[in-house]
Amino acid sequence: MNSITAASMVTKWLPSVAAGWTVNKLGFVSTVKARLGWKGLKADEYVDDGFVFLSTPNIKENEVDFENVNYITEARYLESPEIMLQEGDVLIAKDGSTLGITNVVRQLPRPATVNSSIAVIRPRPEILDSVFLAYFLQSDFFQSVIQRMKGGMGVPHLFQADLRKFELLIPPRSLQSKLADFLDRETARIDELLAKKKRLLQMIEGSMRAEVTIRVTQGLSPGVPLRQTGEDYLGCIPTHWTTPPLYARYSVALGKMLDARQITGAFLLPYLRNVDVQWDRINTDDLPQMDISPEEYDRFLLKRGDLLVCEGGEVGRCGIWSGDLSPCGYQKALHRMRPLHPDEHVRYMFYTLAHVAASGYFAASGSPNTISHLTAEKLRVFRFPKPPLNEQVQISDHLDAFIASLRQTERAIQRAVDLLREYRRALISAAVTGQIDVRTYRKEPETVLEAT
Repeated sequence: MNSITAASMVTKWLPSVAAGWTVNKLGFVSTVKARLGWKGLKADEYVDDGFVFLSTPNIKENEVDFENVNYITEARYLESPEIMLQEGDVLIAKDGSTLGITNVVRQLPRPATVNSSIAVIRPRPEILDSVFLAYFLQSDFFQSVIQRMKGGMGVPHLFQADLRKFELLIPPRSLQSKLADFLDRETARIDELLAKKKRLLQMIEGSMRAEVTIRVTQGLSPGVPLRQTGEDYLGCIPTHWTTPPLYARYSVALGKMLDARQITGAFLLPYLRNVDVQWDRINTDDLPQMDISPEEYDRFLLKRGDLLVCEGGEVGRCGIWSGDLSPCGYQKALHRMRPLHPDEHVRYMFYTLAHVAASGYFAASGSPNTISHLTAEKLRVFRFPKPPLNEQVQISDHLDAFIASLRQTERAIQRAVDLLREYRRALISAAVTGQIDVRTYRKEPETVLEAT
């Protein structure tokens, strides 16, 4: 296993093995199969309906997803009979960042197979319960080996031979089913709580987007007279607001084109990329460098308060430059917006751009046949609301306080999510190693878990 040997790791991991439990290698109690290459299969061979062709995203959730899948022809399905799925098969991702993700086929709604990123483990039913095995492969023991593999050089990969050598801690067959049922019940309860927390996080995000939208387009005063703007992305705005084109309010300039051939090292300066601008978080750590000569400073160096807007990727994602790193340039993948007049409040424009980006109008302004890009020409002609300066400041201050409060709640919920996930992992690991007696186990009171 990439210099990590599973042999005897169970006994090293555990101080003792429970009475009646044995240690055996996975290959002795199951078969391990995987697709041997793609056999020339290409994505353009997928069909609208046929035989299910699972990939790693289909095994990430609590149940195997047989709906959001690709389909292959019967001929392609039949050419690999060793991985035609059966109920009870345990599936494990064996490549890359998803290495070690595990699930079990509890129901097989239609004939299915897997792509080359998934191994199919088929336990001998008289020796090994499939659901118990799936939980064992989710335990801290197995996952710790996976994490060490990910930390090695190159792209991590699990070979079938490695999996067959992997040691399992195996309780009596009748106990395996009890442990599997126990973990199904307890993890379902935890998963239900996690789903509630995730819904709360989604509600918070929705509340923030809604508040930004209503405030940047209608302000803080209820009942103020409104007028139609004629722009779908704005709707109605107060009658005393204006909507001049952006070119009349801000200068808009793309950053410097990166050309490795022209980097001499004589004028090296750090520069920001598209990926460094993540709304209110602009990365300044370990930035790359390129030559920006003194005569280019006015054009390509940033000033405190500059608004940076992503030209591609998540089109319209933006952030305000704090000036913490100076001097610093910016690459062509970013627009730099700088106010032309003192009656512009950059923070208000930041929230306005956030509203328009979230609405999808920046991306929609591109050609439907190409990757979305927000060119400078397109950005300059957008018309955004322009309240009086004092209202821009008030709206921005209100949104800053509103979002800060919700972010605090969001962090508390995320901490609860992390605790629940940790508890889930610990419960699985304890159960599959004999540290829990399911006959006497007393589950955590619901109020304790809810309190997280």
